[in-house]
Amino acid sequence: MENKICSYINLANRILEKQEIINNNLSNLSTIGFKAKFNYFLKVYNEKNKNIKNKTINYYDNSIGQLNHTNQPLDSYLINKNGWFLVKDKNSKIYLTRNGNIKINKKNALSINNNFLIGINNEPIYIPKNFFPKIKNDGTIIISYKKNFINKDKIIGKIKFKEININKLKEYNNGLFKIKKKCYKKYLKNKNLEIRTGILEGSNVNPISNIIENTSNARTFEIIMKIISTKNENEKKINQILNINN
Repeated sequence: MENKICSYINLANRILEKQEIINNNLSNLSTIGFKAKFNYFLKVYNEKNKNIKNKTINYYDNSIGQLNHTNQPLDSYLINKNGWFLVKDKNSKIYLTRNGNIKINKKNALSINNNFLIGINNEPIYIPKNFFPKIKNDGTIIISYKKNFINKDKIIGKIKFKEININKLKEYNNGLFKIKKKCYKKYLKNKNLEIRTGILEGSNVNPISNIIENTSNARTFEIIMKIISTKNENEKKINQILNINN
């Protein structure tokens, strides 16, 4: 009886864990470049201990989210679904993101969500004052100026891209991902990926399927809790009967 109750409690905990992931998906419906997360459960046989262990597997939907035409010249979208922008935070830690909402920060550097956007030299890309940059399809950053009444372009940097499947990465927060050490050399590649400006990739969360699954999980959790409650009550009654007979 006790083992069965423990099994039901473990199942309830897994459903709560799944529920948390679904709620997080739904709360990020409007987050730029957000990728829906899912999980499933496996029973893994351990040959050493000769027992079966439950294992949770997390994975992401790698499909491209809805494309929103903003017509803002710095907004950028990587057309390769495995392509990533690199950003550096104030502590010089590097992360990957699909968020292409590029801005010019107070230090006159290109940034995404207050993190420096990284160029091919692994450093931030600074924009000369009183100039507005243009981003070409290969990530080259140019500024335009006049010299001797002739319009000229000057290259001031190039955006660095990486290519890797999202399921080889580790989620950090706010749409940022870290590179797993074991994946760095094996899977991570430098790529000259194509981008399109004036477009932002939205969240790829499917609200209808997530809401349906959310409702189904809530009902399943309720049923499990009733089973646990009933089993506990039955166990109490059995113990009472045994005590009376003794």
